[in-house]
Amino acid sequence: MHKWKFILLGVVILGATAFLAFSSFEESKSYYYNVDEVHQLGRKALGMPLKMRGMVVPDSLKRSGRELSFQMSFGNQTIPVTYVGNAVIPDNFKAGIEVVVSGKMKNRDRFEASHIQAKCASKYEADYNTLKNR
Repeated sequence: MHKWKFILLGVVILGATAFLAFSSFEESKSYYYNVDEVHQLGRKALGMPLKMRGMVVPDSLKRSGRELSFQMSFGNQTIPVTYVGNAVIPDNFKAGIEVVVSGKMKNRDRFEASHIQAKCASKYEADYNTLKNR
């Protein structure tokens, strides 16, 4: 009888650990839509909090006070983005790089971003040929 208590306690602890691990994994997943997918959502995207990925269109960056506006593209679609926030814009944010913005579609042709994340993986990846020739 004493042995079954330990087995039951072990099962409960393993179950609780598995539940916590799974729920924290689900919370940390960060799904985003590409610009063309947001276009496909159409009216469903209006007011919906979402993350959107695309490339910053060259010559589209404009600053006016605290407001930053630019265009993002992916596939053959482009969406104008406006950012007004208190967070610091990433140092590597510039035209031609991949970004993920969080925010909401305010109308059919304007995304209002509350957060900008610049993605510049090539800057941090080692050159394969350099490593291969060592």
